[in-house]
Amino acid sequence: NHTSFIDPFIMLALIGDAGILVKTKYKRNPFILIFFYIFNFVSISKDDILSAQNAYKKCAEVLNENPRLIVFPEGQRSRTCRLADFKKSAFKLAKELNKTVATCTIRFSDKFMAKGQKSFRPKFMQTLTICIGEPINPQNCRNADAISAKAYNEIYRNLKSIDANSNNG
Repeated sequence: NHTSFIDPFIMLALIGDAGILVKTKYKRNPFILIFFYIFNFVSISKDDILSAQNAYKKCAEVLNENPRLIVFPEGQRSRTCRLADFKKSAFKLAKELNKTVATCTIRFSDKFMAKGQKSFRPKFMQTLTICIGEPINPQNCRNADAISAKAYNEIYRNLKSIDANSNNG
């Protein structure tokens, strides 16, 4: 679930040394551009098939050098905070390279640096909840679709649990 502009930075802070798949357009942002050089950022343009193929190859290279690659499988931030359908490439890569998939659910108590939001300032004190899911072994899954479904269901359950706890608390 990817709702905030800072989700990738949260993930990098949690994981440390990792590659990360980001949209090419973020290379135009000087604040983010520096991270392309510090971390192993892989850029992808959603409207360019060649870019997607090159990103797929680069992600495979990153995973062969480093066991950690951060991917937001929805492909974009959500405006509604609802979980969107997952793109399959990351799960296909996990199956091909036999790499374990770890899910991470990130939920802010209110929209913060969300898509379309004009201000970077929170309206009030935020609560940030992060749930790390059970690892998904690709050997236990028939194909990339099965890995994707397991990851989606894990994140969906975590979101429901977070929301239920915040409504009760």
